[in-house]
Amino acid sequence: MRRRYVRHAVYGLLLGIGVMALAVTYHQHRYLQLLSDGNQAVAEKRFDTEHYDQAGQYWFARHDILLANQGVLAYRAKNMPRAAELFRQASQTTRSDNVKRQALYNLWLLYT
Repeated sequence: MRRRYVRHAVYGLLLGIGVMALAVTYHQHRYLQLLSDGNQAVAEKRFDTEHYDQAGQYWFARHDILLANQGVLAYRAKNMPRAAELFRQASQTTRSDNVKRQALYNLWLLYT
């Protein structure tokens, strides 16, 4: 009897882990789709930040990358003060050397 209880508990635990893994995978997929849509808007010179704003709502969002992407969007929309602020925020909040380097480079381009 105890052996069957343990077996059912293990199966239940494995099922729960599987469901959680599917939920996290879907969440990650939706986040990446929003980033892709935002990048497509930049490429098409549509200057809406709706997709980046929605992506920022996700609990594992990389806010530094979102700020840098929004800075590029503002730059292409010729909103230089907003672009400078977004690049500055991205460079100050990131832990990634690549994102910091790119944000500072973009900031430097704005002032030259």
